[in-house]
Amino acid sequence: MREILFRGKRMDNDAWVYGDLQRDLDDGWVGIVGQHSRDPFFPVDPATVGQYTGLRDSEGDPIFEGDILSAHFDPDYPEVESRYLVTFRNVAFTLVDKSGLFCDLSDGFEKQFKVIGNTHDTPRLMGGTNEA
Repeated sequence: MREILFRGKRMDNDAWVYGDLQRDLDDGWVGIVGQHSRDPFFPVDPATVGQYTGLRDSEGDPIFEGDILSAHFDPDYPEVESRYLVTFRNVAFTLVDKSGLFCDLSDGFEKQFKVIGNTHDTPRLMGGTNEA
């Protein structure tokens, strides 16, 4: 069974928090309750919320929706790097490249990738700009 885990950036200090997603659509708040029963509730920026894919990269780091992954597929050309954004489309986590092409992120395939950033902290890695 896949672990269900979310992350989001706290509204008060921009720190990432991990745990269970809590929402109240009537009042408009979104938050994360920490991973342990004694952990508090943290209001988070809804735009930063991402779900854990259940997969880990080549270094063992968890891969979340919104992460930017790097891969070097051709050992003859190690300087050629491919980058992808992890998104959720329909019913599956997908990888989207700079041109908008996408493919499913599947178990086993993720070991070719390394998490190098995310769309919220380092959008420049996918051709965007950092606002900070």
